Amino acid sequence: MKTIALFLSLILGNTPQGIHQGFVPEDPQTTRSISYFTDTPHIATADVDGVLYVGESKDGPELGESFYHHIVIDNLASGEEVEAVLSDNTRVILRPFEHNTPEFIFTVFGDQGTGVNAEKIAAATAHATEAQMHIETGDMSYANYSRFPDDPPGSEWWWMTWNDWFELNEQWAIDKPFIAALGNHEYAEGWESDWLWREECATNRLYMPDNYFIFINEPIAFLILDSNKLRTGYGLNQLRWLDATLAELETHPNIKWRVAVFHHPVYSGEGERTGDRTIRVYALPIMEQYGVDLILNGHHHIYSRSYPIIEEVPYMTEEFTDYNNPPGPIHIVTGGGGRGLGNVDPDLDYIAYT
Repeated sequence: MKTIALFLSLILGNTPQGIHQGFVPEDPQTTRSISYFTDTPHIATADVDGVLYVGESKDGPELGESFYHHIVIDNLASGEEVEAVLSDNTRVILRPFEHNTPEFIFTVFGDQGTGVNAEKIAAATAHATEAQMHIETGDMSYANYSRFPDDPPGSEWWWMTWNDWFELNEQWAIDKPFIAALGNHEYAEGWESDWLWREECATNRLYMPDNYFIFINEPIAFLILDSNKLRTGYGLNQLRWLDATLAELETHPNIKWRVAVFHHPVYSGEGERTGDRTIRVYALPIMEQYGVDLILNGHHHIYSRSYPIIEEVPYMTEEFTDYNNPPGPIHIVTGGGGRGLGNVDPDLDYIAYT
């Protein structure tokens, strides 16, 4: 009887949970990643048309009590649908991106958490079946609220919050890939700063190549940035990378849209906080110089869309939705992913819609 019980516990402990898709940013047209967590150590595998892919695992005290796995599947045909079979026979449909399609639809929000409203947002995202991917603008699980200053690293229960977040989002993330920018709640804050809780707790769970990177699906280039710690050497290196990357895009003949994604807004419709001055001074001029078209943010728990803005001046304010070659980027704040909502100021002269 003990042998049977132990065998059943091992099977259940190895069941993939919180399954979600991603991709290799350097090649989103022929790659997909499948990620999930298990309760016990596990060798992650996926069978695609008879080819067995073996994943890598992230474990250890810095990841809490669960084990996180990432399987990268490559050599897929752009735009063609295939099926991957996981170790428990779960079937995951993979749909690599295709260049230059008539439209590229994606969903985007941040500041989700794990409560009742977060579950409603996840269900709504699952119903957006026409969307090809999802973008997270940061502050995903709020797991850093689930730990205590007297807990040694590895003994706190915040890892369960990450698990809850992945499980409630599996309903859409198993079908479409998502990419994420890091928010301030992906970092340790305040009294947490002396602990080993850092952004790696998010990036080890997600399939992310770095804290900031680019991926291209022609004719769109997405720049995923980290708006934390800008006044540091890390921040300076990122600004240099941003300048060089946007300059290189100037020579790319097929890029028509440049979309920047980061957590903290530059221009927001929230009445109490209208935007981050540090980003406005140091990062925004680079984006404006190279013609970034759209900037997507979270952090403020509202929705707002600006008019095109260049050098702090809004343009085309008589036009509500149709912008033909606007002079500056449009700023969208979409931080209503499930946490409590903030207040908007409808009288801000640079905000088109809230």
